[in-house]
Amino acid sequence: MKNLENKTKKRKVLLIDSAWKTGKFEAPSFSLGYIGAVLLQNDINVEIIDFVSPEGENAKTISEFERKYEQPFFDEIKQKAKHADIVGITCNYGCYPRALKAAESAKKGNKNTLVVIGGPFISSIEHFSKWQGLTLKDSKAIDVSVRGEGERTIIELVDFIEGKIKLQEIKGITYRNRGKIYKTQDRELIEDINKIPFPAWSLFDLKKYAKFMYVIASRGCKYNCAFCDEKILWGRSFRYRNVDNLIDEIKRNISEFGITSFSIEDSTLGAYPFIEEFCDKIIAEGLGIKWMALCRVDEICKKDVLLRKMKKAGCVSIEFGIESGDNNMLNRMRKGTTTNKIKEAVKKSKNLGFIVQGSFIVGFPGETEESIEKTIKFAKKLKLDVYRWHIYQPSLRMLAESDKWGIVMKDDSWRDINLSLPNHLLTNSMSGHTFALTEQHAAIRAEENGEKVNDLGISYCGIKLNRIYTWAQKAMKSTKANNNELMVYEILAEN
Repeated sequence: MKNLENKTKKRKVLLIDSAWKTGKFEAPSFSLGYIGAVLLQNDINVEIIDFVSPEGENAKTISEFERKYEQPFFDEIKQKAKHADIVGITCNYGCYPRALKAAESAKKGNKNTLVVIGGPFISSIEHFSKWQGLTLKDSKAIDVSVRGEGERTIIELVDFIEGKIKLQEIKGITYRNRGKIYKTQDRELIEDINKIPFPAWSLFDLKKYAKFMYVIASRGCKYNCAFCDEKILWGRSFRYRNVDNLIDEIKRNISEFGITSFSIEDSTLGAYPFIEEFCDKIIAEGLGIKWMALCRVDEICKKDVLLRKMKKAGCVSIEFGIESGDNNMLNRMRKGTTTNKIKEAVKKSKNLGFIVQGSFIVGFPGETEESIEKTIKFAKKLKLDVYRWHIYQPSLRMLAESDKWGIVMKDDSWRDINLSLPNHLLTNSMSGHTFALTEQHAAIRAEENGEKVNDLGISYCGIKLNRIYTWAQKAMKSTKANNNELMVYEILAEN
């Protein structure tokens, strides 16, 4: 891709969120909010296209969804790319096929625009040498893929467009030049994340979303769960914002956008070293906010004072990554906790009046029908307010070590699955042996007639999962919660 010659005009960057959303339970993409903020800070024109379409839930078939709702999204990208120097696409797990189509739409609109793709899924793919350059091989419309944090990279890509720097000088990218694919050295992580400007929510049409916003207090994770790729993104680093910086962002969101409800999106807020100080400041300043957070049970079960402070500071809901009701599976997942700690954390949280959510994984390598049934019975006894069931899908790290985990990979079709669809269409997007288990996306690899069925091009040895759907349906029908996710967001959105 050659530098554009006109260096005098103000540059334009078009950012695209490739995930489909109804807007009912979601806030805008905070990753694009951050990228947009640094672009504005550097006096660069920026616009965001997001795929928010509540009507998409009405589609009866995938072809209808693609024709009536997805195609207008691509048409908008094609039209607006005509005036963009750079088109930047963020891609999370489960929406890779749409991200590739978004890139193709951008190139159709403007063959000279620099098409860039990034996000957690892209960073994870590019981390492994066996998949290096895979994204650029999958789509000739993509010029650059970005690994890791994009705030510095996007500014340097604008510098490239203006002829100030060469692509090979930009860290953390894979790029195409004269038909060949090259990978530059990794980019260092941003040392002080307090210096990153607050997300530019003004770039989004906030009326399309639920009335709350995402906030993060840290980047990275101290833990090493086997099913998670977060270590690929952040390495061993765990960086956190100071309390004043975090409170200032919340105050900005209240004053500028009228938002008083927040979902704190840290992998686990309990690891944030200033969480008690954060709660104290919310209380002292009388902010009157409501918020929810993800926590580990081992960080909460012995901290009664912290739980009380969180409640007093406006925390209405805690989500625990419970994952399994079998201690052997918890050890295999490297969760670092036990079922007793889970019960203790859930009980204390419920006694204090929190809406308690729990996420579970079934079908992890090494699991048996007995351990899955044990998990479902354990989950039922917890009497959670919200249950989130996920059928295990291998992390890219585990796929790269497939022999170690007993995962059988037929081919690379695992990346072709589109999970960013209405729930009732998920079964059709994969195969007849795949079921949508909850409002979250999920896929069951089942055995039928003694023969393995590789729904995603992935299977694992010796496990029969064809009874999971029935078990989970039965268990959850007899609980009051029944995946009542709506309740949490309704409470957050109340004025």
